[in-house]
Amino acid sequence: MYKKYLLSLSLLCLIISKTLLGINTGTKEINGDITTKDSITLNYNLDSIVHIPYGVVSKINAANDISVIYPNNTLLFDNVSNGYELINGKVPGLIGNTNIRGLGGALVVIDGIPRELSSVNIQEIEQITILKDVNSSLLYGTRADKGVILIKTKRGKPNEKRISGFFEAGINDPISYPTYLGSADYMELFNEARVNNGLNPLYSEDVIGSTRAGTDRVRFPDMNYYGSEFLKEFKPTSRFISEFSGGNRDAQYYLNLGWYHTGTLMNKGRDESYNKINLRSNIDFKIIDKIRAYVDVVGVFDFDNRVNGNFFSDASTIRPNAYAPLIDSSLVADKALLSSGTFVEGKYLVGGTSIYRNNPYGYLNLGGYNNNYGIVVQFNNGYKIDMSSITEGLSLNLNVSFDFYNRFTASQTNTYAVFQPSWNDDNQMSLTKIGEDFFSGSQEIRNSYLNRKFSFSGLLDYQKVFRNDHALSLSLLAYYDTFNETSGFYTSKHAHLGNRFNYVYKNKYIVDFSSAISYSNKLAPENRLGFSPSVGLAWVISEEDFFNKTFINFLKLRLSGGIMNTDVTITDYYRYEDIFEQQWGYSWYDSGRSNQSTVVSNAGNPNLFYEKRKEYNVGFESLLFNKEVFLEFSAFHELRSDRVTSSNNRYPNYLGGINPLINYAENKFSGIELGVTWRKNFTDFSYELGTSMTIYQTEITKRDEYWPEEYLYRVGNPINANWGLEAIGLFEDESDIQNHAIQEFGEVQPGDIKYKDQNKDGVVNDNDIVMLENASSTFIGGASLLLNYKNFSLYVHSTFRDGSYRMANSAYYWVYGDRKYSEIVKNRWTEQTSKTATYPRLSSEYNSNNFRNSSYWIYDNSLISIDRIQLNYNFPKQLFSKFFIQNMQVYARASNVMAFAKNKDKIQLNVGSEPQYKFYALGLKVNF
Repeated sequence: MYKKYLLSLSLLCLIISKTLLGINTGTKEINGDITTKDSITLNYNLDSIVHIPYGVVSKINAANDISVIYPNNTLLFDNVSNGYELINGKVPGLIGNTNIRGLGGALVVIDGIPRELSSVNIQEIEQITILKDVNSSLLYGTRADKGVILIKTKRGKPNEKRISGFFEAGINDPISYPTYLGSADYMELFNEARVNNGLNPLYSEDVIGSTRAGTDRVRFPDMNYYGSEFLKEFKPTSRFISEFSGGNRDAQYYLNLGWYHTGTLMNKGRDESYNKINLRSNIDFKIIDKIRAYVDVVGVFDFDNRVNGNFFSDASTIRPNAYAPLIDSSLVADKALLSSGTFVEGKYLVGGTSIYRNNPYGYLNLGGYNNNYGIVVQFNNGYKIDMSSITEGLSLNLNVSFDFYNRFTASQTNTYAVFQPSWNDDNQMSLTKIGEDFFSGSQEIRNSYLNRKFSFSGLLDYQKVFRNDHALSLSLLAYYDTFNETSGFYTSKHAHLGNRFNYVYKNKYIVDFSSAISYSNKLAPENRLGFSPSVGLAWVISEEDFFNKTFINFLKLRLSGGIMNTDVTITDYYRYEDIFEQQWGYSWYDSGRSNQSTVVSNAGNPNLFYEKRKEYNVGFESLLFNKEVFLEFSAFHELRSDRVTSSNNRYPNYLGGINPLINYAENKFSGIELGVTWRKNFTDFSYELGTSMTIYQTEITKRDEYWPEEYLYRVGNPINANWGLEAIGLFEDESDIQNHAIQEFGEVQPGDIKYKDQNKDGVVNDNDIVMLENASSTFIGGASLLLNYKNFSLYVHSTFRDGSYRMANSAYYWVYGDRKYSEIVKNRWTEQTSKTATYPRLSSEYNSNNFRNSSYWIYDNSLISIDRIQLNYNFPKQLFSKFFIQNMQVYARASNVMAFAKNKDKIQLNVGSEPQYKFYALGLKVNF
């Protein structure tokens, strides 16, 4: 829907802007090149140093498919709250925030160790490198099979003392809530649903009329849980971060302390809140002239204070007429009963029934609490040993790290009584007390979880430049880690050896070879070693004498390919062995005797081996039009082969149905990536426009499957696809039903969904399921605009996606039985609306015909979103110079600002959980 429009618009904006605005106005160059000082997308300073696995390389000499972002530059005009927001829509090939090329969640590596991105503040990060191809990520072993997001955190610098502070306060404004019918409408439609099922109406007209009149909400309740009675208009959020760094030639330090707080939407009961404290500190120091060391300590502490209940889940399931939530004590004549209850808000008893004892008023005020705590502690210790006494350029880097994570819940569980009213023939109310009030006064520790990780890496590195033309880099790596957790029986281990060889001739011809030998204890001993090779080639063609630099100032062509072995999809150990276990298997009635049986719980496959990621990439990077435009392009093709799968169709069921794992399945990924950034500087004004986009497709190329019909095979279809029946409308009448194929999903009535008989056998069943639509977007990207005028700047960032479809199959859309009725059922089928209805007939029982995956429930998930807008003002430096303030900035920003989509209401609606928010904030940044 949006693909052609967005692609054309992005490129057209660049061309028109270049034509109309690229006039001779005295273009201002900075150091003769485009720097990254205010770059809104990717770094393209050719002399910049890029962090790669266990090393660095200059941008111009990188032969791999990598992208680089400097958060410090972005934070000058875009104060995102986390790393996920920062990279979303900025990197070609990155789908969302961790999915590279559709492969799935990329490995996040922080300072050389696989870790969670949530453990680091965005202000702590110096550089983010996205490693997209095999050659760039191979040295991180088997877990890097889906690419790597490499994060390098900040460190102190010699003779550069820096102190900075940052504070932001904002509000989260809910975008939308689910809309449910009121009690009177619900009762009318539920009666209709019962009649459709041949049952008598449940609610009388008098009850419905009294409910609609609203004069007695205790006897005729009509509760809206999404109103101001329970929810505030917004919830607050605030952040504070401070940084300290400095040092001399012998020792440097860095300290970052951050606090994040968010409140609650709840307008009742205990004040829920979430707090997070981040602490990162590191010291680099010289031991002797040839040995330097570093020590890093990180602490992350989460405090999530909640009540004993799930309000948003209850709000989406409790029917509006289920019970009276509150009962005014002034209406109760039995004073003895009153004395046995606990009042809410001074005068109300908590309502309920024997079925509904979980009243939001009750657990918000009386039910106790769940305080969830999370503690992350990370420790790194490393040594850099200069071995130039052996040969110039030789060094040894050693690193040891310990990670500790603990999570637990401190809870107090109270019970509370609910009161169910009833009325006699004289309309006098009496109450039945259900349950008792019990306030334990004690705290319980539960849901405890602990994991520990140890890792070691050793890198022997050789760097040498010969005769100014030949640059050689050779690295040998050894890596090992262990991971233990309370819920795991085995210690998870990862180990591999790796090497990287990089050769550059005259900064024009680049060869980069990497390989790894992995070890996996998930495989049989004879199969535990796997060799993964890769190579990258690059040619800086713009450095050739024959190259004309009239409008192409720089051009680098690159090609890479490789094979990576991975075992991450093998989730258990000893799957290569036959495993037997005893269980009570049979008995006989001779004196009631029984005997144990021995069964196979795992059928082993001693030939089980690594999965493989095979890929090749071609692309280029270029600077155009006097270095004002940066352009990068990549095309990739990947085959995930020897995928581990259960051999369900290779063995007959009479063998027991316990089938071994085999290396059999294959998936294919292919696509193109494009990134364009254009920057222009004038005397007092500058602008920068950037876009990144990815067009890709996936295909299942091999599966262990057997189906009775050709169209049921998954081979040849997208990996993430929506499968279901093809709906062809609603049955109009009995004649329509009789003249159609028999649908084997229960009794069918007029108003039920009619499905296509794909194989024309006169029966509609699961053999008529087809591939409906792709569930993954095939066109993804982002666009950014930065305007600078004197001390002001305005930044806008947007993202877009196209080609994905979702199934509206939650309880909000699939309404049957005693489920809560959403507004979606208003345009239901009846005899009067048979020509215009958009929803099937109502049913008071489960309707297996209507509520199954089909094209009837599919909707387009395409979206254009204005993710962020930020306006900044930088105070003149001389204004606060006497207060030792170097820079001060104030800003106003908004997130999740606007969305354009055919099905925006569905996309932006959360049911059973907190809503999606728009965010508005004011902030202050100070550098000393």
